[in-house]
Amino acid sequence: MPPNACLRRNDVRNAIACAAAVAAAFLIVNPFVQMPFNDDWTYSFTVRELLRTGHLTYHCGESASFITQAYWGAFIARLFGYSFVALRFSTLPWAAGSATLCYLLARHANLRPAPAVFSTLLLGLSPLFLPLATSFMTDVPSLFLFLFSTYAFALAARLQNRAAMIALAIGFLAGLVGGLNRQTLWIVPLTAGPYVAWLRRSERSFMVTSTIGVLVNLAAALAAAKWFYRQPYVISEWSFTQTFTVGLRTWRYSEAIWFSFLLTTLLLTLPAALPAAWGSLVLTLRTARTRRRGLAAVAALLVAAQIMVWPDLTIEPWLGDIVSRRGVMSTGELSGHRPISQATLLRELLAAVVLVIAWLVLTDLLDTLVKPHPIKRLAQFFRPGENNVALQLLCLFAIVYVGLFAYRAPHGFLYDRYSLPLIPCLAIPFLLRAQSLSADPTVGTGRASIFLAWTLLLLWGLYAIASSQDVHALAQARRTAIDRLLASGVPDTQIACGGEWDNWTQLIHEGHLNLYGINSPLGSYNPYLGGTPSLKCLYRVEFSLGRDTIPSTFGSVPYLSWLPPFHRAIYIDRFRNPTWLSSTASPSIPPPTDYENFDHD
Repeated sequence: MPPNACLRRNDVRNAIACAAAVAAAFLIVNPFVQMPFNDDWTYSFTVRELLRTGHLTYHCGESASFITQAYWGAFIARLFGYSFVALRFSTLPWAAGSATLCYLLARHANLRPAPAVFSTLLLGLSPLFLPLATSFMTDVPSLFLFLFSTYAFALAARLQNRAAMIALAIGFLAGLVGGLNRQTLWIVPLTAGPYVAWLRRSERSFMVTSTIGVLVNLAAALAAAKWFYRQPYVISEWSFTQTFTVGLRTWRYSEAIWFSFLLTTLLLTLPAALPAAWGSLVLTLRTARTRRRGLAAVAALLVAAQIMVWPDLTIEPWLGDIVSRRGVMSTGELSGHRPISQATLLRELLAAVVLVIAWLVLTDLLDTLVKPHPIKRLAQFFRPGENNVALQLLCLFAIVYVGLFAYRAPHGFLYDRYSLPLIPCLAIPFLLRAQSLSADPTVGTGRASIFLAWTLLLLWGLYAIASSQDVHALAQARRTAIDRLLASGVPDTQIACGGEWDNWTQLIHEGHLNLYGINSPLGSYNPYLGGTPSLKCLYRVEFSLGRDTIPSTFGSVPYLSWLPPFHRAIYIDRFRNPTWLSSTASPSIPPPTDYENFDHD
């Protein structure tokens, strides 16, 4: 997009087409089921209580402040009625908007239309993005606000006079609204704001507005954090001293977790990384400079050393939560063994490709760092061309964001869904690198690598749609099993049907979970009980019989999968010896702390 030019007609068309593709994928996976997904049971309950009491409350040690989305969900529920489906569809505008903004940011970063569409589809049809988009999780709405705020700051750096001031104000406002939903989004106004102000430091009114915006966002971030951690049933973050001590004691684990997070992000951007990696490989092999080949050897040793520290890095997925070897959201779902949708050989092959690309990316980074005049090149970061502001803002966010999660690594609380905002931050630079290499006749990116990238993107999208459909089909089967039990008179507190349902039932009956780390109000945590003490389960819906369950008269619920095996079923089984339901049982035998993983020895 040329400097100071308006959007072209084909850019508007492409942005709308990308948003339409995401909306179509949203509907194809058939998310019309009255069941929670992942952790959105707690967010759904917050909206329920907000509608009932008019107050914002927390219930299970939430880490996201969830203020923005709670009121948005309440607004949608008042319009269409409260249900899991209504809340799930409330995410659709955020998802489609994220696709539109990703395309616009890619064009502002000087990507050509085709690569810009590529980066947008890589995000919108990702096996990470689509399941989260068809849920009431905070990830996709927060992604939209991150992209919106970043795009507004990029415009503020380019526009003139009043238009620039309006864009600047919108950037700070979007960052504030995003930070109230997920605290990590405070990164945008507190980094992009000062950066854009520096670029236009000669304009006094711009500097004054930027300073006010930064101070307002900083004050809001501190006030929101103080308010949030005073709320009942919220777990406070660890102190720096605790984290540093744990990190030193478990440095191998901490390093491996953080590296796994980076590899997971690289895997999610693999189609975009392929052409750039091909160009880097050609450059390394063809160059006569011993420096680059030496750096390639150093990068290879660094990657190999990390694998030696943690051999499990040779097989993906490295982090759980959403994407796994069994499909989408297969951990903590139901007891038993869910069919595996990714063969071990495929997982090893993907891991090998990602590790090779990590080597090539690291080689490029090292080569850039050791080039002559590093201070001059660093200064260029603060004097970008008009078309590079969006790229600089994305890179700035990614650096701070990745550093933030290095802080969380010692505690192990890193999940693949945290990589979501990094997809455009990596995909756009990768495609820009491939675009610049393709203009070099001595290097090029190769038609084969471009074809392979588009092919892999197609497979990415098909897998995302199929795996997301499968999780919603499974959810419908679980809902059918629950309704079958409820219709026969079984109370909901006697039904174990996966972590989402069990936790939702606990919230319905007591309003909070029993979790370690919750100290407010005092005495709210009982270490002798599990997270769901209201449940006294007689039946468990599961993939296969456990050692402590037997078949019941309620049978099974079949469902169709788009990934093999295509014909699947879940089973309504009965606990073999539910002593916790007996009034004569010894008081020394407590109920299970976790019905999903409970088995007598």
